[in-house]
Amino acid sequence: MLLHKNIVGKNFDVALLGDIHLGNIACLEDKLDSAISMIGENNWYWGCMGDAIEGISILDPRFSPEVHGGKFGMVSDQCLKVAEHFMPIKKRCLFWLEGNHETKKTVRSVMKCGKDITGRLGIEVPVAFSVKIQLAEEFKLYATHGRLSVNSMAGDPDQIKLNESIRIKRKLRNKPIADCHVAAVGHIHKLRTREPFAQLDIYGIDKLHAEYNSQYTAGHSIHRDSKYYISTGSFLKSVVDQKWEPGVEDIMTYVEENMYDQTELGFQVVHVRDSKVVGTEEVFV
Repeated sequence: MLLHKNIVGKNFDVALLGDIHLGNIACLEDKLDSAISMIGENNWYWGCMGDAIEGISILDPRFSPEVHGGKFGMVSDQCLKVAEHFMPIKKRCLFWLEGNHETKKTVRSVMKCGKDITGRLGIEVPVAFSVKIQLAEEFKLYATHGRLSVNSMAGDPDQIKLNESIRIKRKLRNKPIADCHVAAVGHIHKLRTREPFAQLDIYGIDKLHAEYNSQYTAGHSIHRDSKYYISTGSFLKSVVDQKWEPGVEDIMTYVEENMYDQTELGFQVVHVRDSKVVGTEEVFV
């Protein structure tokens, strides 16, 4: 994990997006471009949450010539294309995470993708699997790509979202985030949010946890129930659906083959006002 301090102001927004998987035929580059345009138009800061590239080689059991054998099959080509997408908003980048796809041995032995992409962008930002970054006097963000699964088998959609957001919180709350107000994770390919407990004030003194929150300004811990816990979506659709006609062959993604949960396309935005986080927003694309 890398630690960084970069005070960018008192009133700003930070977009957290990742799990693009460029190099997979199911990657929705048009949706990525829409998100990048939105970030640019709103002048948001942003951070990449990892798995920007697919990085699947023929040695990987998930490899499929139909899914991974396109014009961006080489890792270097994937990195180049990712950099081209993000070039218009490069100046507002705060950090770049590498996920499990960039840190695979078959990829890492060839190149360090995060360094390659940020080098092509001409920017110097923290490149890591996890970062803790202070962006305002009273706002710290913990961001990690993660390696967790939170799928719920509940029958009701609202209960599923609740269960999964609680599981995200349980996974993240014991990480080194005692002084952070937002803990964000990628990898899950879903947009989930667990807000601070309703009876707590993330910046004030509450009756239940006064001994934690009242000491924040001295650098002490913020109670784990007084944080935002979020997952940051994806730009990889679950299936490649094609209209059949003679000669058309099925393209089966590993998401479809392994019956993984449907992915959710989008990203998260963290809103900071007067140096304090005031909320997070799930943006679907």
